[in-house]
Amino acid sequence: MRKMLEVNPIANAISQVYNKSIKIDLVKLYFPEIKYVNKWLFVSDYSFSNIKTNDVISFSFIPHVYDMFELSKYIRTIAPKDIKRSRSINTEFSDFLRGSPILNFSIIIRNHRYLSFQNRDRFKESLIYSFDGLIKYFDEYSSSLKKMIYIFNT
Repeated sequence: MRKMLEVNPIANAISQVYNKSIKIDLVKLYFPEIKYVNKWLFVSDYSFSNIKTNDVISFSFIPHVYDMFELSKYIRTIAPKDIKRSRSINTEFSDFLRGSPILNFSIIIRNHRYLSFQNRDRFKESLIYSFDGLIKYFDEYSSSLKKMIYIFNT
């Protein structure tokens, strides 16, 4: 992962934000509450459009604490349409996202701003590549943190 961060400006920016702000909250508040989780589901979604104000890429880490079929069914009842196609978000869906142990990361990208990339597709590929690297790091980090919590509690 270190080599990727040196080459990829997006991965570097994401890593800096993670290490400066998100990491502390995860270590202090999130991981101790879900130390029993051994399996995760990772999902992503993108909204790249010339007619929207911003492009957005979202990633979610879902701890396997739910029956995934039931979770999917419940989400469809409180959010029957894709958020990209909605003008407003159901309050119940918003409350669910805030209250669930799901980690959501969304990156808002101003249109026509692709850093050093030639076009939107190259920029999108770079974002996906960056998060693939962070997923590996997240998995390694959560595993080592669980071991530390276990040792501390015994």
